[in-house]
Amino acid sequence: MEDLKQKLLHELVEVGGVICYLALVFLVLQTFKCTTLLVACSENDFMASYITALLAAAGLGKFVFVLEKLPIANRFRTKPLIVPVLYKTVFFTILVNFILHAEDRVMHRPSPLEHITEPLKFWLCAASHELAFLVTFFIFFCFREMSRVIGEAETFRLFFIERNAPPGKVDI
Repeated sequence: MEDLKQKLLHELVEVGGVICYLALVFLVLQTFKCTTLLVACSENDFMASYITALLAAAGLGKFVFVLEKLPIANRFRTKPLIVPVLYKTVFFTILVNFILHAEDRVMHRPSPLEHITEPLKFWLCAASHELAFLVTFFIFFCFREMSRVIGEAETFRLFFIERNAPPGKVDI
């Protein structure tokens, strides 16, 4: 029973970390977007954008956590770290776009890009959206894969404990 509690707590912390990371990135992106719109047209709703970003982070965080456990996501575990990082970056960007598109269809919501009528603006917005996901997932999976290889405790020690400190067991 104690093992189950420990595993549940570990997974809760892990999914919480994914959601917190995505929330931070999405909030930063929304801040840039809102600030740009504020400069361009002098009106914007920061609060609605932030709430949307937090909800998206919570929803996508669950999906990322679950999808990362699938065998197809761990296809290149034994390759040099750049291979699984790039693979997961592209794979998860495609999956998240599919999930977001499917969610919009199920909820009968228009896609955020559907209102753009000029082809150049549409493709620029779509490309910036994809670039944001690619960069977000690249950074995320760099840290996840490094942590998987050297261990969570060592990763924690390297980032949050003085590096001159002797390596040892660090509880996280």
